Amino acid sequence: MSLPERATHESHSVVLTNVRNPDTSLVLEGPFSVLVHAAPHWFGLRGDVGLTVSEMRVRVGGRSVPEALSAGELALAPLSMRLPERDTAATYLSWAAVLAGTPSAASRELAARFGISAFFDKPLRSVPPHVRRAVCIASAFLSGANTLVIEDPLDGLPADVAEEFTRVLVSALSGRRVVWLAPRLSLATALSTSCTEAIWFHGPHCIRRGKPAAESDGADQSLLSVRGQGEAFTERLSADGVEISPVSSDSQTSTWLIRTRETWRIFAAASDVGATVTELR
Repeated sequence: MSLPERATHESHSVVLTNVRNPDTSLVLEGPFSVLVHAAPHWFGLRGDVGLTVSEMRVRVGGRSVPEALSAGELALAPLSMRLPERDTAATYLSWAAVLAGTPSAASRELAARFGISAFFDKPLRSVPPHVRRAVCIASAFLSGANTLVIEDPLDGLPADVAEEFTRVLVSALSGRRVVWLAPRLSLATALSTSCTEAIWFHGPHCIRRGKPAAESDGADQSLLSVRGQGEAFTERLSADGVEISPVSSDSQTSTWLIRTRETWRIFAAASDVGATVTELR
């Protein structure tokens, strides 16, 4: 039984435009697997509602998000997607296959592809979190959409489960265009390094973009915001040898990109100069 590898219609770009500065757009073209680092309240999936992107307009193949979903250009896999608790994976995926115009028998092949064959006939209310996430992602995959947006699939999973689930996802989605929304995912993980690109957002602003393997280079990078005493704070961190690059500032809050694995230095510096850390991710 053949599963949909990708949609048959023409591949289109994904364009994100800052509504405050319409001349500034971020364009994703061709085959890609992109890791997006952004605050969850700003850029994420909200249940079955759709893609929420504050202060930014998203176009997929020239269409709005609702239009792209309706046209089968885009499919979403939210972290918080509600699944029918009494259904089994078999029931749910068979139903999803029929909706996608694929024979329901394809559901068993799909379960094998996403590593959940052992849970195929179990009620969804009794399966582990990564199996529920696999069911959600598999149903999005079934749509045959050109672009999949998947929200934080490894969030809260034990390290050994996350490692195996990563291996399964990378293999199952090979060749598909995927946008991974994972604000807390280290660039050193297998999922990150499988991506063609990583993008960092602060609000609607793209502040950094590059290949995950090149960006990780042995030191964890974080986005840091501090209220008050910004100049004294940066001087203190620089004196400790911490690499820090400005992103934005106003009369109250300053934001930087910072590279260090010793986060205690951040809070020590803030305490010493009387600053307040308002965001660290």
